[in-house]
Amino acid sequence: MTRQDPSASTLLIGQFSKLSGLSPRMLRFYAEQGILTPTHTDSDTGYRYYSDSQLEEAERLLRLRRADFSVDDVRRIICGDGGKGFRSLILEQRENLINRMGSLEDSLRILDELEAELGDEEAPPTEASGLPGNPDR
Repeated sequence: MTRQDPSASTLLIGQFSKLSGLSPRMLRFYAEQGILTPTHTDSDTGYRYYSDSQLEEAERLLRLRRADFSVDDVRRIICGDGGKGFRSLILEQRENLINRMGSLEDSLRILDELEAELGDEEAPPTEASGLPGNPDR
């Protein structure tokens, strides 16, 4: 979490959003979470100002989220709290993703089996075509 002098080069939230790839809504969310806070908030207007130097921090945040880290883990990594080292969190996340990949592969295998069971049928029955639970039939 970087705090800059408000007189330094600053960007309004919309400008920062375009440059960082984070929507204004997500920037407000991350600010509420204490992850990426504006360098200055105007007390009269409520306008949020970010420093162009925070773009690197925003890029790291985006990369962590794309690696499917939770918001809590992102906070620990960026803010440096939580005790676990970054390498430890990366290894843990890698294992979580590998486990999820296995589960997704199982799901795909089941879908392949279901599709094979259909044979020449065009589509499986749905509620609209007479399965239990459709009160119209």
